[in-house]
Amino acid sequence: MKIRTQRKEHVVTVERDGQEWPFSVSPLDPAEEAEIRKKHTSYVRISGQLLPEVDFAEIKIEKAQSVIRSWPCVDENDQEIPCSDEKKREAWLLNPDLIDEVLRKAGEIGAGRAAEEKKT
Repeated sequence: MKIRTQRKEHVVTVERDGQEWPFSVSPLDPAEEAEIRKKHTSYVRISGQLLPEVDFAEIKIEKAQSVIRSWPCVDENDQEIPCSDEKKREAWLLNPDLIDEVLRKAGEIGAGRAAEEKKT
């Protein structure tokens, strides 16, 4: 039986402006995803009940920072944008639909990988 011993990079493409743009991604495993969710969840007491308060924006930003390894992004002046954590944060804040699509496709790869591993 083969088991995964390290995260593997994949390429997902996103179509924008009539072109396909390749993003190199490394999907999160369930434990990594749970850790990010836990990190950005706090609890508040309301009327005697302890309720979770989830910062979904920070979850998405940290997922983007963890999953996206490289991208073909350029700014308005056709200057290459470095694939740094700071730029990934800005990209999600200014282009959430693009980054959400990349994360969704990376998640599909991760889900397919988990299903394959379950079969064996």
